[in-house]
Amino acid sequence: MIRQGVEHTGVESGAGESTPAEGQSYPHTPIFDNGCVRIRRASTDDDAKTVRAIIDEVYVGGGWADPVTSPEYVRSLLDARTRIATATVLLAEHRGRAVGTVTATDGPPWANIARPGELEVRMLGVLPTARRGGVARALMGACEDLARSSGARRIVLSTEREMTAAQALYETLGYTRTPQRDWVINSTTLITYARQLSD
Repeated sequence: MIRQGVEHTGVESGAGESTPAEGQSYPHTPIFDNGCVRIRRASTDDDAKTVRAIIDEVYVGGGWADPVTSPEYVRSLLDARTRIATATVLLAEHRGRAVGTVTATDGPPWANIARPGELEVRMLGVLPTARRGGVARALMGACEDLARSSGARRIVLSTEREMTAAQALYETLGYTRTPQRDWVINSTTLITYARQLSD
């Protein structure tokens, strides 16, 4: 199961500190770095505040989540601290500034549609000022790496019909629509996508 547990916690290595055991990493060790976008696991209280701020700007500020009509959903979106403790939350940085985040999970409490052998991607968000720079693509690629390392064979996700820019990205990356898995929450129909992973 993809969780934030022991393997995703610790301190940065320094003089006199031990190195992580095989399969483990320190919280600020990048899991992806192409020289432009750097992605690492979120782990600290400061990270939680950063994730919350990004999600607040993208989802609430962007009009995708209304605290008046969907207060529980907004509370869930903004509860980055709990999400970091119970799922894998990634942060994307560009020139040292956090500009994007995504959550990867394969079970409760954060998965909505994942089945055994699947990794679900949720709450992908990139700040408006950092869009069209490969950040979302890098975050999705990091999720695919997580899926493969955990033994998952498929990635699934949900999105709103109006999120056409996100859908265009998913389709470019090889995701296909799975209309039989579409679902409704708070009177909003969420459409679903999946991508089968190759070895």
